[in-house]
Amino acid sequence: MEIYSFAKAIEKKGAEYYRKMADETDLKEIKGVFEHLAVEEDNHYKMFEAMERGVATGIAGTTSSVIEKAKNVFAALARGVQIPAALKDSAAAYKQGLELENESITYYRKARETAPDEAQKKTIDMIIEQEHSHARLMESMIEFVDRPSQWLENAEWYHLDEY
Repeated sequence: MEIYSFAKAIEKKGAEYYRKMADETDLKEIKGVFEHLAVEEDNHYKMFEAMERGVATGIAGTTSSVIEKAKNVFAALARGVQIPAALKDSAAAYKQGLELENESITYYRKARETAPDEAQKKTIDMIIEQEHSHARLMESMIEFVDRPSQWLENAEWYHLDEY
């Protein structure tokens, strides 16, 4: 189905983008966050590949560990409220990452409507949920580089909590 081919292309583009971001950062902590995101996009690709073949599949992901890693990274960076220039300079890239995530969510919502069975709809729902987590992470990274001290002051870490 064309839906799955396009979805795989979205996921491939996302994985490539996050790997590029990982390669371009000098901060090993941020590099790790991007590498985890790339792996999740790879997992989504595999899910769509399986659906294209008509294989019912569950979904495996690492969103919780990515979110936890990001919380720890931001907390460590914000303690000094000295944001490395490399992180500040990447704000536009984080915005592009957010756009990619939002585009994929929009597409997957439409794709869900034409999925042939409930198992595939459920898988697409889980992928959409993970893409929402990725979008929240990108939003938090943007907010963090804009206002690190205010970001850290929120003891609830609402920025990255899972729903």
